[in-house]
Amino acid sequence: MESFIYIYMNDSNYTFTAEIELENEDNTEINDELHPRYWTNHGYVYSLGDGIIVVYGLYNVTAGEMVLFSRANIIGMALNLTSDYVGVLPFDDEQYITEGDVVNRLNKLMSVPVGTALLGRVVNPLGIPIDGKGDLDSSKTIEYKFVEVKHQVLLHVLK
Repeated sequence: MESFIYIYMNDSNYTFTAEIELENEDNTEINDELHPRYWTNHGYVYSLGDGIIVVYGLYNVTAGEMVLFSRANIIGMALNLTSDYVGVLPFDDEQYITEGDVVNRLNKLMSVPVGTALLGRVVNPLGIPIDGKGDLDSSKTIEYKFVEVKHQVLLHVLK
């Protein structure tokens, strides 16, 4: 299946339109600007506000999955899932993200590095050092852990 997407953005009011040409199994042409077969792994920024970005599309995204705002090269985490929209928490300043920006799934649950290499270091929420001491020491232990992990709950009943 061959697909093409043409994206037109107007900088004055951030309107977004797209032409998508897809061929289905019957070799008939589909020409629909928001065809669900394209927007399953991609989406576009619909609105911004209060630290949460509403993204149209991303139909196959799961809660806690990492997404990439392509133009700004900013990673975010999908949180609020609805049938048409996804609420995304960006892990960088959202001033670089504008309405109409394309968002892609990274097919990876949100995870951060943990281990002895991070001891004494200052890192951002993604585990990237921001203290000016260079990259993490690869000779020390670094492993990746999921951010949202279900832990066993222990209850102690007082008598």
